[in-house]
Amino acid sequence: MAINSLPRASLPHRLSRPFSCALLIAACGVWIVESSHVKPASAVSAPLASVSSVSAGLGFTCAVSDGGVKCWGKNDAGQLGNGSTTSSTYPVQVTGLTSGVSSVAAGKDFACAVMLDATVRCWGLNASGQFGSGDTVSSTVPVDIGISDVSAIAAGTNSTCFIVSGAVQCAGANTNGQLGDGTLNANPSPIDTGLTGATSISVGDEFSCAVVSGGAKCWGRNNRRQIGSNTATNPIKSPTNVYGLTSGISSVTTGAQHGCASLSSGAMKCWGFNTNGQIGDGSVVQRATPVSVFASGVTAISARENSTCAVVSGAAQCWGANTWGQVGDGSTSARNVPTSVTSLTSGVTNIANGYEHACAVTSAAQVQCWGSQSDGAVGNAVPMFRDVPRAATGIASGATALSAGKEHTCAVVSGAAQCWGNNAFGQLGNNSTIPRSSAVQVQGLTSGVTAIAAGEAHSCAVVSGGAQCWGRNNFGQLGNSLNINSSVPVEVTGLGSGVVDISVGSNFSCALLSGGGVRCWGYGGAGQLGDGNGTSSNLPTTVSVG
Repeated sequence: MAINSLPRASLPHRLSRPFSCALLIAACGVWIVESSHVKPASAVSAPLASVSSVSAGLGFTCAVSDGGVKCWGKNDAGQLGNGSTTSSTYPVQVTGLTSGVSSVAAGKDFACAVMLDATVRCWGLNASGQFGSGDTVSSTVPVDIGISDVSAIAAGTNSTCFIVSGAVQCAGANTNGQLGDGTLNANPSPIDTGLTGATSISVGDEFSCAVVSGGAKCWGRNNRRQIGSNTATNPIKSPTNVYGLTSGISSVTTGAQHGCASLSSGAMKCWGFNTNGQIGDGSVVQRATPVSVFASGVTAISARENSTCAVVSGAAQCWGANTWGQVGDGSTSARNVPTSVTSLTSGVTNIANGYEHACAVTSAAQVQCWGSQSDGAVGNAVPMFRDVPRAATGIASGATALSAGKEHTCAVVSGAAQCWGNNAFGQLGNNSTIPRSSAVQVQGLTSGVTAIAAGEAHSCAVVSGGAQCWGRNNFGQLGNSLNINSSVPVEVTGLGSGVVDISVGSNFSCALLSGGGVRCWGYGGAGQLGDGNGTSSNLPTTVSVG
């Protein structure tokens, strides 16, 4: 369905949500990929497929997956775009953007998407007018900012730039001239920089760069020589040529105070601040003009904060600050030369560097992330460090479906239900409340299971066309007319044998029926049951799907 206009939502706006961690089904069984926010992790998989674009912000990530946008990680300003301010360790659907999206750009605590019809939607923090919507109203869901003919967008700390019919326009804060209009005046509406013929654009921390007619130009703050023009003037309020890069430039990318460019020859050059080695020339010396990093082979580049990443001959390489393992080499030591990301030495098509983490898109159209797991930025719910996948004990093969709850996981294995993890409320369904580190059989569900879902502390399954749930039931999320926990499966009342799929949130559950109807039950205080009442129910209620 085409979305032409989406409603604004004021902050905060909270909704209950499901939980998940990154899980993979391999030929040899089930694998869990884990990561940490205190140690570096090698590349770990976020549960996404058919990814065409990815962008990383401050503690959060967004990706275009199957034509829609999903985000995960930090969400204090609504930057995940799902109508909530609750952080998520797994990808959540951005409200209204299920299809028709061309690309996505994540800023510090906001994000924008370019639609296939060349319009733009933005969400998150808008205190500086960085949406370009003409106001400073923040939103936890995407809003149409009212411009068209947009081919590219770049989101920075508190400003945004757009390529509109080849012309560069910018909006937001302008403390150091980062809007490029020759003034220091902020503007919540896109204003012209005077540049035309632009093909690439990037916004850093109070400075911006673009590729115009094959040459690189930058403007804004220049305290660390991040403009690259070999001048000490600060700020530079109008676009200025980057020294020596007047032709043959394919793309530009900007970190907090440094910039990089890829050349049509496959070479890469960087300039600006270098205290963490983010320039990649083997030194920590600030560079007022571009220096060579690669002579050939570069197909994608991404700089952010104090680190840089590139795809070189199909491999992911990163360098610079590494406090959170964002270089991806299994260490936390800063690197002043390009360093291979563990396990991503081939098949990488794109890369996105965040403030403290990074993500790559592989040739299989999957996302892999590494670095800080603060607020779930790398897309894994398990807060332990593992630099390689670890097999789930007790499941050698036969897994066809998986679901991960807050602290437990369930799988359909050869038609049976098996679970493991926290069991304080009986959410493993084995007539016990003892936690299990290996898979256990859910009592009575040894065959006929076609779907399974794990919530915060309860689980549900589709069994021979009916629905059964077990675990915590304080809000009626088991759907059996009671509010009593159960450590074994109980039948959901009134659904019969026409259930085709099931999904659970933190404390509520929903079932899809064969006729296309939807029934939900459990906690409904934020309207998540969809019945228009805003109250909880311990029996299935009909969702008004329009």
